[in-house]
Amino acid sequence: MRRKLELVERQRSLERERTRIARDIHDDLGASLTRINLMSQSARREMDNVMQTKNNLNQICNTARQLTRAMDEIVWAVDPQHDTLDSLASYLGKLIFELLGDSGIRCRLEFPTYLPTWPVTAEIRHNLFLAVKESLHNRCV
Repeated sequence: MRRKLELVERQRSLERERTRIARDIHDDLGASLTRINLMSQSARREMDNVMQTKNNLNQICNTARQLTRAMDEIVWAVDPQHDTLDSLASYLGKLIFELLGDSGIRCRLEFPTYLPTWPVTAEIRHNLFLAVKESLHNRCV
């Protein structure tokens, strides 16, 4: 009976995670694609205005880069092979260097050479990822 309850709880947890991912994809990616579409239409209308067209194209490029980063984050978050402390630390280190590199802020990270292969659930990974990302965005803005 205990095993059945654990199985049901794992299934519920997986279902909650899938719902969250679907919501993230719909909200973040859908909004970004809509923004790219609107900016593309604006650029098409403003072809005679070189400065406005340049501005629209720069915004399209920035939005596409953000969209690519968001897709990478979602794929990483759902991949069960990343359910370890080592994988979390590696990904967060990569994220920190990417975000801080754009801002010109210098950063030195120190991690142990070998981290334990402790399991970390997708939900915990996602929440830690969001907390680190938010703190970096707050620092860079």
